[in-house]
Amino acid sequence: MIAALVLPLLQACGGNSEEDQGSVRLVNATTDFALLDAYRDDSGMVNSVAAGSASGYANLDEDDYTFKISQTGSGTTAASTGGSVSAGSHYALLAYASGSALQVSYLTEDEDAPSSGQAKLRFMNTAGVEAGAVDVYVGQVACNALGSTSIAAASGLSTSTSATSPTAYTTFGAGTYHVCVTAANVKSDVRLDIPALTLGNQQVATLVLTRSSGGVLVNGLVVSQRGAVTPSANLSTRVRVVTSTLATTDKVSVAVNGTAIATNYPAANIGGYRLVTAGTLAVTVNGASVDVGTANAPSGGDLTLLVTGDLASPKLSVITDDNTPSTGVAEPVKLRLINGVNGLSGGVTLTLDNDIIGDDVAFGTASAPMTVAASDKSATIAANNGSNLLWQTTDQTLTAGKVYTVFVLGNATTVGTDTKLRADR
Repeated sequence: MIAALVLPLLQACGGNSEEDQGSVRLVNATTDFALLDAYRDDSGMVNSVAAGSASGYANLDEDDYTFKISQTGSGTTAASTGGSVSAGSHYALLAYASGSALQVSYLTEDEDAPSSGQAKLRFMNTAGVEAGAVDVYVGQVACNALGSTSIAAASGLSTSTSATSPTAYTTFGAGTYHVCVTAANVKSDVRLDIPALTLGNQQVATLVLTRSSGGVLVNGLVVSQRGAVTPSANLSTRVRVVTSTLATTDKVSVAVNGTAIATNYPAANIGGYRLVTAGTLAVTVNGASVDVGTANAPSGGDLTLLVTGDLASPKLSVITDDNTPSTGVAEPVKLRLINGVNGLSGGVTLTLDNDIIGDDVAFGTASAPMTVAASDKSATIAANNGSNLLWQTTDQTLTAGKVYTVFVLGNATTVGTDTKLRADR
């Protein structure tokens, strides 16, 4: 639900009377920065704005300014933008995380209200670097029921690393809508599901899409013009199953939070990601509950469930996946290793052209993703257990923007054939 329109507190930051001033506020549209401050030029404007919220308005004299955003308490500018303030006008500095940095866009908040019984909504994708281009559907159809007759309210929304802008406003009847965000031109690839977004009578709002912890799904933030800011956290987690059980004849079926995500997987298999309900993590393997420890299904996150050992009493490892792409020019690829080799003494080390990428990775765990250079059929990737070569591939292509995992699977006898290099995105 979108909160009713509220009038934020005004605070004066200029020397003129209010009728000669404009009003500027800060919207913290991140989940990465708990508190943000905003400055106009080098003078303080608003401070300690929590993630997913907005400050009150600061009144500024009519002029041109450089607005600077910093983490509260740091005093170091993390993002900046220029903007003009006109008397009687309202503006929002919308701060968001993109790539490896904080970014900020300067938005006007003086759109005319629609006719009675209607509302206006526009869209802004700040997660394009991570999630890519997306389409947005606003209607009464559930996301898993989008069909050939479903028409997007906004298509191909993307962003650069430096700036992004919202779409034009679209007029809707006031009411409650089901909002679905999908990968561009792929209705089955749902990135955000908001079952009930309510647009009030004559409301003017912006749906801001923000990046998630996993990098593929997105979160939402509804910014009402001159009013409330309402987060819409992703209700799903992407989960996949990787099997590395002892018997080559094993068949593994896994359900997560009541959703079947793997059916009759063979002993050394890497499944695709499936959406499950975020929150508490409940897992069954072949119908029997397994211990997940303190792990949960994070909102907007990606998880790998690694099933190893004897299928009669399997071990389950819950591994967090970071599928955000590298934004580095020199090192635009990410690479890591997951160790699922049964019965191996000691850890596994991953090398790329003899450089260590993951060192002595323990059984049932993953190395931290490392950024590396792209390669055109020239990379040599190897997995070693001490001085023992377990697996190697040569003349390998590593494509810029891709995220790769080497899954070291099987046992000491089968590891050479069971190990696989996969692009996670």
